[in-house]
Amino acid sequence: MGDPTPELAAYGAEGFGDRSQAAEIGALRAVDLADDAKTLTNGLVQLASAAVVLTTLHPLLLGVLLLSVVPRGLGGVIAARVDYRVHDQTISARNVRGMMRWWLTTAELADELRANTMRGYLHFWYRSMCDRVEMREVAGARPYLRITLLAASLGGLFTLGMWASLAGLVLAGAMTTAVADTAVVASQTAGRALNSIIRYSTVMFHHGLYLSDYYDFIDEVRTMTTARGTARAKPPQQIRLEGASYTYPSKEAAAVKPITPDHATAARHRPAIPIK
Repeated sequence: MGDPTPELAAYGAEGFGDRSQAAEIGALRAVDLADDAKTLTNGLVQLASAAVVLTTLHPLLLGVLLLSVVPRGLGGVIAARVDYRVHDQTISARNVRGMMRWWLTTAELADELRANTMRGYLHFWYRSMCDRVEMREVAGARPYLRITLLAASLGGLFTLGMWASLAGLVLAGAMTTAVADTAVVASQTAGRALNSIIRYSTVMFHHGLYLSDYYDFIDEVRTMTTARGTARAKPPQQIRLEGASYTYPSKEAAAVKPITPDHATAARHRPAIPIK
């Protein structure tokens, strides 16, 4: 079953176009989501093999290594929400900015822009939308950078603790040098796998925020769709016009006089005027 189609009146609803654009972006993110899921699965396999080695050598190493990536994972999720919120707040301005840029840079419209002196007006709105988007992005950059810095600092602190724990085990005689060398290789492998898992998990979470716009829009469109039956109407056998006429705006006399079935029949049987 395909996506529902809303009634024509839905396109005039406030914010409908912006939500439609957000849904389109979410649908495009679905492709990236599938690709990132493959990379995430590969990281999980690498982590499983390295975790078995570290647990065999000493369970403390795996625990400290896991702690080193938890802050980065939480920071990535929070930063993704900040980025998504900025995107959601600027989607309308970016849509208008895109339209203004298209009108200003399309060669086919250059003559009309000059003839109607529209370039200044369009450029004003393009610049205004750019300023609005940049203002939102700069405002969102502050918490984004703070979260990223805090997460990286905590992750680095726990990583340092992992290497300190490994050195302490060797100095205390709880682990030989040969075993410590194996632990270093396993820790590096597990660390790379964990970083890959954290990175692509947060990226997939980021994609999921945009993909939720698609599903929310589909649910909204379903409420704007009229339920129709399965019966199909047959073509009309006859179309009748009763007193149909048309008058141009600001005109008093009708350009098309009232049409009745008698007039239509007379016009149909009237002989054609020969062209000389």
